[in-house]
Amino acid sequence: MAAHRTSRLFVALLFSSLSCFANGDDSADVRVLRLAQEQLARAVISLEQQMERCDRQRVVLTPQTFQALSPSDEQLRVVLRYLHLRNANECIRPAAGSLALAENTLARVKAHSSNGKTAMGGKGAGSDLLPVGYMQELEAKAAYDELPEELRSSLAVPGVLERPIDPIGSARALGLLQKE
Repeated sequence: MAAHRTSRLFVALLFSSLSCFANGDDSADVRVLRLAQEQLARAVISLEQQMERCDRQRVVLTPQTFQALSPSDEQLRVVLRYLHLRNANECIRPAAGSLALAENTLARVKAHSSNGKTAMGGKGAGSDLLPVGYMQELEAKAAYDELPEELRSSLAVPGVLERPIDPIGSARALGLLQKE
């Protein structure tokens, strides 16, 4: 529900900035800019909707998942963080790709605008947000790659470890959170 409010707020801000930008100008540049901004707004909404679908697919990993492996708590934390980030990013990848394309398109349209004005600054609305999850995934993968090969290879079996993971529920189920 909060994501829908965020999208509506983003779209409202986007279109209010359009009216400030245009000032009654209906040139080809403004029409192209408007189309690029509308495409970006749709991509943001699509990404948020996909994130909600991914959240509904989350699974909780239980001790039985790792029963035959006997990993340490620290190894479990590394595995859980990496699998959570990897699977979450994989689940949203198509929508995130559309958002990246829409941001790039808008940036190029702004760069080629004949009057040089921009409605929302120099970057797309989510340009600082999208790469964060992917950077975190790379950091988590580096730590994951340091785990023993036999542990990593046993986790590479297709199945539940490919679905989005509930990190908090899984950490609780695996006994990794301090009880209060």
